[in-house]
Amino acid sequence: MAAVLVNAWVFYSYLNALLDAGNAVRAVQHTERRIGVFLETLLNAETGQRGYVLTADGQYLRPYLRAVGLVDEQLDQLGEDFADDPIQLARVETLAPLVRRKLDEMAESIAIRLRDGPEAARAFVAGNAGVADMDEIRAVLQSMAGDKTRRLAALEASYNRTREITMLSLGVFVATSIALVAALLAMIRRAERQRIQAAADHARYIEEITRTVTQIEHERNEVADVNEMASFLQSCHSAAELGKTVGAFLERSFPSLAGGLYIFAPSRNDLQLAAAFGGGSLLPRLTPEQCWGLRRGGPHAHRVAAGVPQCAHHAGSGERAALCLPLIAHGETIGLLTLTGTAAADVGVRRVADGAARHLALAIANLQLRDTLKEQSIRDPLTGTFNRRHFDIVGRKELAQCHRLGRDFALVMIDVDHFKRYNDMHGHAAGDLALVAICDHVHGAIRESDWLFRLGGEEFVLLLRETEPDDAARRCEDLRKGIARLKITGNGAALPSVTVSMGLATRQAASDTLDDILARADEALYQSKDAGRNRLTIAP
Repeated sequence: MAAVLVNAWVFYSYLNALLDAGNAVRAVQHTERRIGVFLETLLNAETGQRGYVLTADGQYLRPYLRAVGLVDEQLDQLGEDFADDPIQLARVETLAPLVRRKLDEMAESIAIRLRDGPEAARAFVAGNAGVADMDEIRAVLQSMAGDKTRRLAALEASYNRTREITMLSLGVFVATSIALVAALLAMIRRAERQRIQAAADHARYIEEITRTVTQIEHERNEVADVNEMASFLQSCHSAAELGKTVGAFLERSFPSLAGGLYIFAPSRNDLQLAAAFGGGSLLPRLTPEQCWGLRRGGPHAHRVAAGVPQCAHHAGSGERAALCLPLIAHGETIGLLTLTGTAAADVGVRRVADGAARHLALAIANLQLRDTLKEQSIRDPLTGTFNRRHFDIVGRKELAQCHRLGRDFALVMIDVDHFKRYNDMHGHAAGDLALVAICDHVHGAIRESDWLFRLGGEEFVLLLRETEPDDAARRCEDLRKGIARLKITGNGAALPSVTVSMGLATRQAASDTLDDILARADEALYQSKDAGRNRLTIAP
């Protein structure tokens, strides 16, 4: 019995040592996992911050804010884990200001994005601010993990030695007490299973971290590609140039898919193909009724055998999956991005396509707004004729070309007779209707190569290119008579007709300037007025 008790005591001592070693191993593994979790938290914060800075998408702020809320708690946990290790505790203390500085850099980039706009934020991020801090954080974490790895190896060696001695004492104890040995074996097996499970959990966790980091890097590259495309789109000067530019970027973003970019025609009755990529069969034009996405005003994903109808404009692509994304900017649908292929309806493709669609919509809207502003800057808003500023530009250009080629050039000054009296008697609204009727008649009678300008009030100038003097006089006389026969109505009531006086001047010599010809035409106009109005006078 004494031998049994002694063996039991010896076995019990070694068993406790074995359990302590196992607990120490698990504690080290737990701390190692916390180091990995802390690094992943910082990476998530950085990814969310950069995603928001590059796209202004609020969804990217969620991982950033979640990660920022966890950093302090995880730092405190690391400090508790290393409370008995002065070296590791010193590293934790070194790590804290680095992490805080990195978080401050992220917050500053977001603040710059909100305050100064995307270009300033991208410039701040492109400056690699905080890269050195992140590298130093990784270095500190790697040092901490390296020490833990070495300690884990030493503890496992100690654990193995303790297990061997325990098994030896177990053999002695088996000879004296089969029942006790059975109980001890059960405990050892349980401890062994825990160690194996802990090792398996550790390996699985490392695999998950690797997969997560890879996914984060992939998404970061996707955001960078879309942002690069956006910078080029904002520099395009026309829809045609945008169509040529965007195809290569879309093909790079969707390498396994085919698709195209459609833009609404000015009539809003159909959409025209502006860019195509990846091959495939695309209609050069389509109507809104042919696309479920345009009809429903939102994204439409067609999957094979999913019961979702296929758009009519994809009928020639077979039964492949398809994605249609209406391009919406400032509350108006201005185009369509369409993708076809096996992976067209996948979540990852949809995420990238959403970002590309937003940038395309803004770029197209900006181009259309730019064209509208340009048109407004050169046209008279009432009559639709070109204004005086555009006359100075076009007139000098056309005259220079006529001088160079030796061709005829004529200017016709047109003034509405007694227009002030017409306004006083019938009202300014009636006067505006008269001016519009006159301009509509002139536009319908002149050639596409001729120009009509409103110099101000009731004065207009007609520029006739490559027109002989006799032909110019005949055409002006026809215009004068046609204007006198115009029937003007307002609010369903007939208004009095109007007449015009004209002065015609042609290019006489190679030294003539636009102001010279205009002055002769103006002088001829005043001769028409002095002679009784409603007539054409040709400058000598």
